[in-house]
Amino acid sequence: GALLPNASGNAKLTAGYGPRHAVFNKTGTAVYVLSELAPSITTFRWNKFTGAMTKVATTPTLPAGFTGERSAAEIALHPNGRFLYASNRGDSNTIAIFRLGVDALPVVTGRVETGGKTIVFSGDTNGNDGNLTALAAQDEGTASRFRALGMDPVHRRALLEGYLSGDGWRDIDTLEVTRIRGLNAVTANVIFGKPHRFLVPIG
Repeated sequence: GALLPNASGNAKLTAGYGPRHAVFNKTGTAVYVLSELAPSITTFRWNKFTGAMTKVATTPTLPAGFTGERSAAEIALHPNGRFLYASNRGDSNTIAIFRLGVDALPVVTGRVETGGKTIVFSGDTNGNDGNLTALAAQDEGTASRFRALGMDPVHRRALLEGYLSGDGWRDIDTLEVTRIRGLNAVTANVIFGKPHRFLVPIG
């Protein structure tokens, strides 16, 4: 069938923000839009009956006072529905972690250094309680593999840990996390050539 304009109109962001990716929350009542040019997450309330999106708030992905080159690229919702992850590029190269409260608004709980430049990442949304996040450095031909550990009971925040590996990849465009024969499978889709895949044991 054809795609037709919705009668409720378009959802608008601040001019110059450059919306790049969006993800729904687990209950389907909110949409989180990641802006590339002004790194931030804009929260919209979503009406499932009319498709209308109402802007509620905008949350930066970078700390206040950050003065370096900036951009944002990827956004992912943890399978438990309580956390958002967003990647910062430019001079930051971090993964920003957000907790989602009862009002569905993201609250930053920390940022994790990725050890690479121009990162791409993918969260595990196909099971395993979201315990794996795979990252790759697009400009450096390296790959970082991180596990998302869920919620720290002391600090009440999501944690990431991992290591940088010199796999010598080049021109990585996107990553996908799936399950193959009981193992986490990370597939790197490259701009030129065939995809690369590696298996990562759980634990």
